[in-house]
Amino acid sequence: MAAPLPDDALAQLFTNARTHYDWHPGGIDTALLHRLYDLLKLGPTSANGSPARFIFCLSADARDRLAARASEANAPKIRQAPC
Repeated sequence: MAAPLPDDALAQLFTNARTHYDWHPGGIDTALLHRLYDLLKLGPTSANGSPARFIFCLSADARDRLAARASEANAPKIRQAPC
């Protein structure tokens, strides 16, 4: 059995984590997106009944199309995000 996560890691994931409203003024390296996807693509789901699906919107046009389908409150956040 794997060792439990340290308290600081658990805090970062569950108690100190907050929604981002600001973004670093730059893009996101696609290699980082690939690493992220590789970490979570096979994560556990409810008997594979609701597998995760991801769309990475890298261009302003793609974010605009996504924002047009989001709630009015979330649309500006989507347009401002780097991805």
